[in-house]
Amino acid sequence: MDSNFVTSEIVGKLRQNHTARIDELWEIIHTKYKHELSYYKVWDAKQKAIAKIFGDWEESYQRLQKLLLTYLDQDLGTQYNYHTIPRPHEGTALLCYVYWAFAPCITAFQYCRPVISIDGTHLYGKYKGVLMIAMATDANQKVLPIVFAVVDKESGPSRGWFIECLKTSIEHVIPDDDICIIYDRHKGIKCAIGEWPRGQDGRERVFHRYCLRHVTSNFNTHFDDMTLKALALKAGYATHKAKFESIMQTIKEVEINLLRGVDPIDRQIGRYMPYTYLMSEDLDKWTQSHDGGRWYGAMTTNISECFNGVLKGAHSLPIAAMVEFIWCKLVAYFHDRHKQIIFDLSR
Repeated sequence: MDSNFVTSEIVGKLRQNHTARIDELWEIIHTKYKHELSYYKVWDAKQKAIAKIFGDWEESYQRLQKLLLTYLDQDLGTQYNYHTIPRPHEGTALLCYVYWAFAPCITAFQYCRPVISIDGTHLYGKYKGVLMIAMATDANQKVLPIVFAVVDKESGPSRGWFIECLKTSIEHVIPDDDICIIYDRHKGIKCAIGEWPRGQDGRERVFHRYCLRHVTSNFNTHFDDMTLKALALKAGYATHKAKFESIMQTIKEVEINLLRGVDPIDRQIGRYMPYTYLMSEDLDKWTQSHDGGRWYGAMTTNISECFNGVLKGAHSLPIAAMVEFIWCKLVAYFHDRHKQIIFDLSR
C-alpha cells in the first residue's frame, strides 16, 4: 500500500486530532482494508499528513523567523534569539537553538513568586529536539509560562544558552527577592547562573536548586529500595532541621545494618551507603530545611511538566506551527484565567 495513499486515508482523522497515535492510525487502515502496515510506513504517512495540514516541515524553519518578527511587531516587549552554525560551502546555516518569550509572560513574572522551574520535553515529529519551558507560579498557585526554547538536545551548551537567554529576558523585571531556579545539576547550569548580576551589595541573588523528584529518582537507581526512596523524599520536604535529622538518622541506621558483615573491599556507595550518598549532596540544593526559604515550597519541576498538558499536541508539529500553537494556547489560557478572575470578583 502506497504511503501517499495512506496519507490521504488518515489526513481527515489528523485534522480532527493531530495528536492521534500511530497505533490508532494503523487501526483505521487495518479495519478498512484488512491490510497490515509497518509502523514506519504509518509514521511516515502521518508526517506527510501533518505537513499537508500545518505546512511543510522544511519550509517551516524558513517561516519561523518571519513569524517571530510578527509577534515582535505586535508587542515590542517580545524577545527571541537564535543559535546557528554556518555552513559556508552550502550557503546555509544549521539551526541549533531557538528561543522566544512573549511580552505579557515576561511582564507578569514580577508578580509571581521568585521561583523558576525549568524542564524539557522531547519533540516527536519528523525532526527531533527538546522543547524547554521556564515556569513560575503566582500567589493563587496559578502557573505562568515565562519563556520557551527548542534545542537539539539537553546538553551543557544548550542548558547554558537557555539560562543566558532567560537572564536577558527577565533581569529588568526580577523582583527584589532572591531568585531560585529549579533545574538539573549539570555544570553548565551552575556556570550560567554564576554569571547572573549580583545585588548592589555584591551578594548573590540567583540560587540553583535541584528537582527533589529527580534527586530521589537517582537515589533509587543506586539503592533500588522504595522505602529508602520515600524516606529520602520526606527528608527533602522536611521544613525543620530537627525533623530532617530524625529522618536521616533512620536512613543512617539502615546503612549501618547494610554494612554489618560486609567486607570493606566490597563496600560500594551505590549499594550499601544511602546515608553517605545523601549527605554527600549539598543539603541546601535538595532539602527545604537547609534552603533558607528560597524554595517557597516548590521542590520539583512538576509545574513545568504539568503545563505540558496544556501544550498537548505542540510536540508533534513543524516548528513554526508549534510556535503558533503555543501562542494560541497561551491566549486561551490567559483568557480563561481572566474570565475566572472576573467571575470571582463578582461573587
